[in-house]
Amino acid sequence: MKKVILILLCSISMGFAYNDCSQEQRDYEQALDNLANAQADYYASPSTWGRQQNFAEAQAEVRKAQARLEICLMKLGR
Repeated sequence: MKKVILILLCSISMGFAYNDCSQEQRDYEQALDNLANAQADYYASPSTWGRQQNFAEAQAEVRKAQARLEICLMKLGR
């Protein structure tokens, strides 16, 4: 047990367990890409309910990803 704790402390101090928000950044960028695709589909045929639904879901996905990224950045003090 002591070895596990020591390894964890060493990895944290060496930066291996450091969260730099890169995953949140990638998630946000992916959400923006999904929104752009949904937006293109929506404007091609806005009367289709499924495309309206996809566009709304993509907008919600962007807001969630943005909130997670902002929280991560605030935790890092950036």
